Amino acid sequence: MIFVSFPCDNRTDNGFLIFNELMASSYLYVLISITDYNESGELYDRLSFVLMGIFIFTFLINLLNFFCIFFASLFNFAKSKWNKHCRSLKKGGSSEEKYKHDIEVKFKARDLADKTQRISADTFDISKH
Repeated sequence: MIFVSFPCDNRTDNGFLIFNELMASSYLYVLISITDYNESGELYDRLSFVLMGIFIFTFLINLLNFFCIFFASLFNFAKSKWNKHCRSLKKGGSSEEKYKHDIEVKFKARDLADKTQRISADTFDISKH
C-alpha cells in the first residue's frame, strides 16, 4: 500500500515508513513463533534473541534518523541566523549597534524637544520683558 500511495512528501520518509512496516511485520512473525506451539527450548531461546535484535536494530535506525533530522534542522536554523547577521553587517552594522543608534536618536530628539519648549516658553513669557 505504501508503494502505491506514497503518503509522505519525500522518498526518504517513505523509505523509513516501509522499513518500519517490514520491521514490525518481522517482529510480529517472530513473536508468533515464540508462542506455545513451539516446544523446542533451544529454538525458543534463539527466537527470543532474534526478537530483541529486531527491536534494538529498529530502535537504533529510528534514533539515527531522529538525530539526522534534528541536526539538519539545527544546522539550517544556525545557518539562517548567520546569514541574517551577515546581511545586517553589510547594511551598516549589527542589530545591537542599530539599537544603540536608535536610542541615541531618541534621546537627542527628546533633548531638542525640551529645548524647543523652553525657548518657546521663554519667548512668550511676558514677566521677563
